[in-house]
Amino acid sequence: MTDEATIYNRHTTFNKRGKPAIIRIDAKCRNARIQISVEAVKILQLKAGDSLTFITLNKDLENIYFYVDNKEGIPLKVANEHKSGFDMGVYCRPLARRLLDHFGIREMRSFVVTAETTEVNGKKCFFINRYKTYSGKLKPNGQVLN
Repeated sequence: MTDEATIYNRHTTFNKRGKPAIIRIDAKCRNARIQISVEAVKILQLKAGDSLTFITLNKDLENIYFYVDNKEGIPLKVANEHKSGFDMGVYCRPLARRLLDHFGIREMRSFVVTAETTEVNGKKCFFINRYKTYSGKLKPNGQVLN
């Protein structure tokens, strides 16, 4: 008999629908946008009326940073209401294009986000990592496949 254990906690188990918190950046569709999923809205504690400021660093091509900035940020719009909450978006084609260009990506991409923060330019920022993408497929243990 083996002593292997399977641990189920907030790091290994997603919500009942099986979807992680994601931010999807799409610069080519008619409504080019940065869409924040219901799960991400909850994790990032965003609410109607919030605005975001995004930061890219020339020396750091692996991350895009953002923070809630209700004074000077770009307004979030509630996109859709669902039973479990609402998703939000920033509808700005030039911004979506610049963020994807920062990563060297040409097509729509979904990125997994967490509540983890880091300090950038004196601001406590969330971040999107270029390599933490979500393709809609999950491994049996709930981890994201790339």
